[in-house]
Amino acid sequence: MHARSFTHRQLTIRVECAKPTALHWLDEFLTPCFAASDDARPDWTVALVADAAAHAAALARGARADGGRAGCFAFDDGLVSLPWWTSVDDARVVFDDAANVFYELAHAGARTRVLVDDERPPRRISLMRVVRELAVSHAWSPTSAVVHGAALAVGEQGIVISGEKGAGKTTLLMQLLLSGAAGALVANDRFVLDVGGAALVAGGMPTVVQVRPAPADRLPTLHRWFARPPYDHRLALNEPAASLPASAGPAPLPLPVQLSPAQFSAWLGVPRRGACRPAALLFPRVVADLDGIEVEALAPPAAATRLRRSLWGGSRTAISEVFALPARGESLDAGGLDRLCATAVARLRCFECRLGRGADHPAAARQLLERVLVSAP
Repeated sequence: MHARSFTHRQLTIRVECAKPTALHWLDEFLTPCFAASDDARPDWTVALVADAAAHAAALARGARADGGRAGCFAFDDGLVSLPWWTSVDDARVVFDDAANVFYELAHAGARTRVLVDDERPPRRISLMRVVRELAVSHAWSPTSAVVHGAALAVGEQGIVISGEKGAGKTTLLMQLLLSGAAGALVANDRFVLDVGGAALVAGGMPTVVQVRPAPADRLPTLHRWFARPPYDHRLALNEPAASLPASAGPAPLPLPVQLSPAQFSAWLGVPRRGACRPAALLFPRVVADLDGIEVEALAPPAAATRLRRSLWGGSRTAISEVFALPARGESLDAGGLDRLCATAVARLRCFECRLGRGADHPAAARQLLERVLVSAP
């Protein structure tokens, strides 16, 4: 069994796999937001176990008779619940029918077994989600929150982009990274905002990057970018596509492109950073009848309200019922979330960015950077 440890905000998770290729993919997916090592003492252990016979036996036992379900994975709009499954011992088991994966939690000890029927590359996503969910649950505190948004570093300054689904976060992130301002990718879909220190910190929380092809009449620069062949998010950068089953190959364009963070970074030709110190907070909004980009400064109360709506899962209660450390069970009420958001925006330059036709031109992105940063990059 091969093993590797990953640390995020003082939480260390040991991952065990039969094949080193799965660990190599996970290492590439999580770092530099997670620190990887071979000898760190773990707080939790996650093992990927490929056993067709054990998987078939578990499937035959069926769901628990009480029909109970547990909130397992916190997505942007709340917890995804999975059914509790019948177990032969005192382990707690949930089943993900869509992925055909069992998650078994030992009754005693901080250990999760991810039981699959084979160790094909698509199973890696389920393994990554457990590791990430443990880190997400650990990240919530009175001075830190998980935000639905993107982040990048431009020199010594950072920019965070927040908003609801469909607001244009990924589009704006790509525009800024491709502006020629030597930006680095920190996060594409969620980040941990920490207000407890002398400086704000936005730490990346890696996710699969889903990018929809840009319309040619509105965003011609980004539209042309999709002529480049995409990677497949279930593979490492240098892993051959032959590693995937024939029926599970990359989806042809113009369907959404799905990339790992490392692939997204390589695709755009930009470096990655694990965290940044944000100076500006942007709330994008796509506007149909606008040309270029319009930027409007936001007063702290308005920005705090928008940031509060952008917290991951909508509230502190969107913490996994299955993949959460017992020591992190303290609640953070609505008042605490409001105070955290108010503290953050008081230390940031906050703007609404209205994105119109041609907003992806590099000159428009550079002008935006000059407006929102304390000094031009």
